[in-house]
Amino acid sequence: MKDASDQSQVINELSRQLEAAKTTAQQAAVEAENAHRQAAAWATEQSVNSEQSQRDREAMAALKADLQDTLKAKDAAEKRIERLENDLQNQIKALNVAVDQAHTIEEVCKQEHLTLIDSLSRENQDLKVALNEANQAQSRSASFDEPASQSLKKEVDVLKKELDKRDVVITKLEKECQEKHVRKLEALQVQLRRYEEETANLNRVLDEQRKGIEERDRLVRQLRAENASFVFCVPLNYIIHVAI
Repeated sequence: MKDASDQSQVINELSRQLEAAKTTAQQAAVEAENAHRQAAAWATEQSVNSEQSQRDREAMAALKADLQDTLKAKDAAEKRIERLENDLQNQIKALNVAVDQAHTIEEVCKQEHLTLIDSLSRENQDLKVALNEANQAQSRSASFDEPASQSLKKEVDVLKKELDKRDVVITKLEKECQEKHVRKLEALQVQLRRYEEETANLNRVLDEQRKGIEERDRLVRQLRAENASFVFCVPLNYIIHVAI
């Protein structure tokens, strides 16, 4: 009986140990499953972080490239504005020189014509005085000396023809002087209109370039703000990794 009782106790103990072993095995299986899940989740998280880091690197590189391109475009626009402003100043100087030269030439021509006109006018006045005296002498000698009268008449005719000729010359010179003056004025007006058009065109181009620079400045500030915000949002371990 005692042996049977001992065997029963052994069996019970073995059964208990078996149940305990089963329980332990089940717990180990659960823990293994949990560990497997945690490992899979960790691996997934690492993969996502790696992809995010790659996207972050690409985004930062794109922002830096955009910023560099914008700064280059801004520098090019500023240099173009400087060239245009220099061209505008040079054109203004050239036009002022041309206007001064035209005025000088016109004044010289005008003075030359006026001097000649004044000289011819004085000579005409002298001819008129001589013609008047000849007419008076012809009237006095008409009844006394026929040959003398004929001679005076010829002299009067010559004086009249010379006077008429000089009147024609004076009229022609005055007309030429006036026409040249008008042509010079018209030429200056054409130059002035062309200058005004060129100035307006250059000013329009300068305004467009300035607006372009203002837009690029705004874009640069925006890109810098986005870059700063992006760097602030990048994970610390990624920044340390990049720094290393």
